[in-house]
Amino acid sequence: SLLRLLLDEEKFIAKVRQETQLSDFYDQRIKKVIAKVYDLFDLGEKVTYHKLLGALEDEHSHQLITGLIAQEAIVS
Repeated sequence: SLLRLLLDEEKFIAKVRQETQLSDFYDQRIKKVIAKVYDLFDLGEKVTYHKLLGALEDEHSHQLITGLIAQEAIVS
């Protein structure tokens, strides 16, 4: 998924942001998480799964991110 790419390969954040708008994302959960990825990136922080979990407080965002972490653990 695009979100996984942004989290696994931080070098793509600037390019994806340049090529897309938040309004391009229909799923509000994904839109919220990607907006936070952009916020952290703009602050010059390294964007990681754990940092994103700490920056987002709602349960739906946490489920989305922990789901990606679980998928990564299965693939690895």
